[in-house]
Amino acid sequence: MQVGLMRRGLILAESKPAELISQYNVKTLEDVFFHLCRNDKTDSYARKGRYHTKISASLTDNKDFEPNKPGCMDYYRPPSIRRIGAMTIKNFLRMWRTLILLVFQYLSPAIQVCIFCLAIGSDPQHVNVAVLNKDLILGVRYLDTLKEEKIHQIKVDSAKEGEDLVLNGNAWALLSIGENFTTALSERMICPVNLSEESAKSGSIHVRLDYSDKMMAEYLQRNFLHGFEVLLHELEEEMGLPEQTTVVPFLYDKPIYGSSTSPFLDYMACGLVLSLVFFLALGLTSMSFVIDKKEGLLDRCTVAGVTSFEIMCGHIVTQFGVMATQVCIILLLVIEVFNVENRGNIFLIILLALMQGMCGMTYGFLISCICNEESSAMMLAVGSFYPLLLLSGTIWPIESMPTALQHFSTGLPQTLAMKSMRWILSRGRGLTWRPVYIGYLVTCGWTMFFILNILVYTYCIFSN
Repeated sequence: MQVGLMRRGLILAESKPAELISQYNVKTLEDVFFHLCRNDKTDSYARKGRYHTKISASLTDNKDFEPNKPGCMDYYRPPSIRRIGAMTIKNFLRMWRTLILLVFQYLSPAIQVCIFCLAIGSDPQHVNVAVLNKDLILGVRYLDTLKEEKIHQIKVDSAKEGEDLVLNGNAWALLSIGENFTTALSERMICPVNLSEESAKSGSIHVRLDYSDKMMAEYLQRNFLHGFEVLLHELEEEMGLPEQTTVVPFLYDKPIYGSSTSPFLDYMACGLVLSLVFFLALGLTSMSFVIDKKEGLLDRCTVAGVTSFEIMCGHIVTQFGVMATQVCIILLLVIEVFNVENRGNIFLIILLALMQGMCGMTYGFLISCICNEESSAMMLAVGSFYPLLLLSGTIWPIESMPTALQHFSTGLPQTLAMKSMRWILSRGRGLTWRPVYIGYLVTCGWTMFFILNILVYTYCIFSN
């Protein structure tokens, strides 16, 4: 039994299946057809109406036949709107068939934003602190300045008992006030010149912290100091001393940018928005081509005359709608629900977020082009998450990094974009400000870099 392989009215080969598979050194007849179509040079004639009906038996009879390899223009001819539309419809149908996954794609940003904003940035509440107080006047008044909703005081009768609480993890600090605290502190305020070492020690509050958690330790230090400043202010009024006499001689005037009462979430919001948009878009596309390869759709589309650029455009159109909805959900929750203050132009914020999403999408496409297995694509995508997040300055300022690492991180896709977002959202700057527009330019540059690499990679693959 013989089979014939036809394309555009022209029979490309005719022979027994086993002979065709052996001749072209492939595994299936579909691979034979794919190989012949890639090397077929009749497309230009077919588009002009010159359809061939001659049977090309010479393809099988001539053992020395070596088809010409297609050139660059055969792969990158002008894109067709119809083919891009067909790819878009195909992707939408696939998404619709996995309705649960589609719903999760829309719910995922809302869930992540809510978890982040509820779990990060707020001050700790009801922190256990062991308190040993032997002074019944100023010692008691000082302890009253510590708010119960922030610091929960556990009374102890000895320093050993308080240390045991900290050692066993039942308290974060031991706060000790001596029995001569009132006398020594009054002496320090009235006559600090002749203050003895013993009076200075007795007039101090002794604190032993659990410094294994640096964030908690610094939070307690800040609250202890604030409580003491409140006590000193009260004593100034009672003793008729001028204001600010007994406090550290620093006056913090109105901030140039931001507010002294801004929560930590306002600092994290810029990185939160861009990181979520970038990596959600990366997750949407990092396995697009991998799945098409495994299901044979990529080969079938290529045989049908669809270029790699048109396939990528179809995926971009499909996923852009999902990504744009995710951006709207994230910004709505961050700005309106969790009240992160926005001092800039909301349209610039949306534009930068969409551009970062597009950058993440093209990076995902590049990963899916390189990888042939879902596990490999997943490893590359997940492996990119923490390096980009940590080096972008989202969690910790890049000024704390070594100089060489600072220069390296500045060139990454998210670092300058995150700074641009902070200049817009927290400082109210516009697109004419250099630190703002440089983030847009870097994002565009990385997007074009990823697209160029995708096109070059697919050309190299198909040309071979």
